[in-house]
Amino acid sequence: MVVDGATRIDTSARTVELASGRALDYDHVIYAVGSSAAIPSSVSGAAEFALPIAEFEPAQRLRARLGESPLDAPVTVVGGGPTGIETAAELAEQGRTVTLVCGGTLMPSLSTPGRRYVAKWLTRHGVTVREGDVVTEVRPDSVVFADGAVRPSALTIWTTGFGVPDLAARAGCGPTRSAGCSPTRR
Repeated sequence: MVVDGATRIDTSARTVELASGRALDYDHVIYAVGSSAAIPSSVSGAAEFALPIAEFEPAQRLRARLGESPLDAPVTVVGGGPTGIETAAELAEQGRTVTLVCGGTLMPSLSTPGRRYVAKWLTRHGVTVREGDVVTEVRPDSVVFADGAVRPSALTIWTTGFGVPDLAARAGCGPTRSAGCSPTRR
């Protein structure tokens, strides 16, 4: 067992460089540190005011902000995929006022009956589901939609995408259709 931090994966030399300065040779590397948030720079204010939940530190900030916010403070969850749905459902079960903005279709990978079931469950639990709406700007206390509508949002949670962490990206590991990393033979 090695207790250290990886700073670089050199796929050509088949080594993992460590923070201590050591390098480990490898035959196979399993890179399983997860993903990072991918907040698009095209959405004004999203990087500054929206909280992603794909990484530990932002998730801790989100938890703290939720603890400071009254239950009736409006929360906007951006992203109608599995993470957005689960986040909206958990917050609704806490009694929070939640709007789920899907951008397109709610959970497009589900069958039509499956989507209907999820939408009904969310609605029954007080979540406002906005299919087809797109957030174009995030402000400290509101979100702006593509149609110009401005809705209050004391807390905006971004769940629309996940990126490849820097260590993996520098090693040439990129996303695949399953949101994992492409295996590379060298």
